[in-house]
Amino acid sequence: MSKFCGKCDVYDSFIAIQEMDDTSDWSKISIFQCDEDLNKHDLNIKSYKDLVPYFPYLVQYSSSRDGEVVACITNKSFVDMENEERINGIYYRAKRYYNRCKRKGIDFDIEEALKHVCFSSFGNDLEREVCERVKKHPYAKNDLTGLYYSFYEHYKEALMLEMLKSGYTEKQARKWCYEGVKIW
Repeated sequence: MSKFCGKCDVYDSFIAIQEMDDTSDWSKISIFQCDEDLNKHDLNIKSYKDLVPYFPYLVQYSSSRDGEVVACITNKSFVDMENEERINGIYYRAKRYYNRCKRKGIDFDIEEALKHVCFSSFGNDLEREVCERVKKHPYAKNDLTGLYYSFYEHYKEALMLEMLKSGYTEKQARKWCYEGVKIW
């Protein structure tokens, strides 16, 4: 299990299993991302350093023949996908409770909503922020950008440290890992 997302990811597939490093022949490796229309976008990975930011991404498929490797990876890191799924779950529970309050003609109280949204006390500030967003803009499209579970923080820190070790500046690493993200 990878130290960058908890799943078998790009790091596991290329570094841990195939033991690739700066001395490897990177010209024999093609790594792509596919958009929603399945158009391939070559990431132009030419070195270990180029691959580091993609460590927490999952490999959708890969094949190799005569030492040449072709792989397609996800558009988002697994950490970001998992975080988005959890926060969307909170949003839909809060929105469902908001709609119930509206049908019954009662005010949407944040404290009462938290009882319906939270499964535990873990991440309570995050759930509160989501409920406040639902109350403030109940009919707006689900805008949950910048929200992040603290549970995933250690994965972001591990990636940032690896980026720093491989030659990225702190500003570059921080931008890649945390741009627009508020950790709860």
